[in-house]
Amino acid sequence: MTTSTSSNNDVVTVTSDGDLIQYKSDDYVNKVFKYFVFELIKDDNDETKVLSESDIFKLINNKLEINESNIHTQPECIRNLYEDVMKLKNNYLFAYYLSRLYENRLQDNHLNSAQKYYDFSEYIIGLNVDFETLDWSTLKIVKKKQQNLYNIYGEKMHRVTNEFLNKGYIKEITEIENIDDILKLYKMNAQTKLYDIKLSKLIDLQNEFNNLDLLKVSNDDNDSNDDNDSNDDNDSNDHSYECCEEGCCEDTNEYDEINEWYYGVNDNKKEEFEELVLNIIQKYEKSKRIKLIDEEIERKQKWDKYVNNIIYNVLKFSIIYCFVSYIFMFYNILNDINTNKNNTNNLDIIIDNLSNIDIIQNTCNKTDKLIHKFYNYKPFEFQF
Repeated sequence: MTTSTSSNNDVVTVTSDGDLIQYKSDDYVNKVFKYFVFELIKDDNDETKVLSESDIFKLINNKLEINESNIHTQPECIRNLYEDVMKLKNNYLFAYYLSRLYENRLQDNHLNSAQKYYDFSEYIIGLNVDFETLDWSTLKIVKKKQQNLYNIYGEKMHRVTNEFLNKGYIKEITEIENIDDILKLYKMNAQTKLYDIKLSKLIDLQNEFNNLDLLKVSNDDNDSNDDNDSNDDNDSNDHSYECCEEGCCEDTNEYDEINEWYYGVNDNKKEEFEELVLNIIQKYEKSKRIKLIDEEIERKQKWDKYVNNIIYNVLKFSIIYCFVSYIFMFYNILNDINTNKNNTNNLDIIIDNLSNIDIIQNTCNKTDKLIHKFYNYKPFEFQF
């Protein structure tokens, strides 16, 4: 059983437990503002999300304590949201209830109804005037004057709108949930998302380490040692300057938090992990060196094989040429014998040709020895 009264545009409700709830008080408006900030954090669409990971870190670490004194330090989208909420409080209060109706319809798997509540909520937030100043008297007038609501606004939506205009809240929501409980749940979900981001960064660091060319990094470090030694003072000054830049200290705290979250307070666990990493690095360097040596040997073998193939082909051509020449000379000898068999000088012709054959044979034998020298090729003998 609840009762409600209206005083200075603030709707006050007393629950059966005696709790006093002011649904239009500044405190309640601030809670609604936090709710929509959590909605921005919850956005997982890379194309539409407006908060970066660093923005989420900052908001969660500061426990969403946003007010006029620190609003100028917040991300631009948070500043714009804060200004809109404070300018059009009624619109965002009503949009909060529509958003909760949307979430509840999603849980009940009533997707069509959920989409209508979502679209109506977006319409209310997009107004540049207080929606209470518009004419919501009859369904017919609303559809006539607000053409964008033609497919959204129906009897149920009309009853919900007038309930908020008359009471300042929607009973269907306030009976089943409390905004404080919703904020606690959303905060828990945001922290879970924060830890997921940290875990993702750890995995990315591990992948970068696995893909790191340690030999190249080591050589680069050795080449730059002299420059680093001569510029130690400048480096320390630059480091101090960089640490004073925006975001530097946040990153340091962020990684300290990651270490504490991953290792806890157990220093031995961290030492064991560092020893394991060192062992992996040593094995990687050894494997990399062996791989480089094997690649160098393979390149040398390929080059030697290429050169030897050239020599082999040249020698092969030479021996074939000698062999063909021998056949041709032998053929000429036989031809001369047949054509000049009645000539008294036949014997002299044969002797002269045989001397030429000996020259060819000697040349072929020398060539064959060269082949044997390079490839252990077994020489062959010509028979005449």
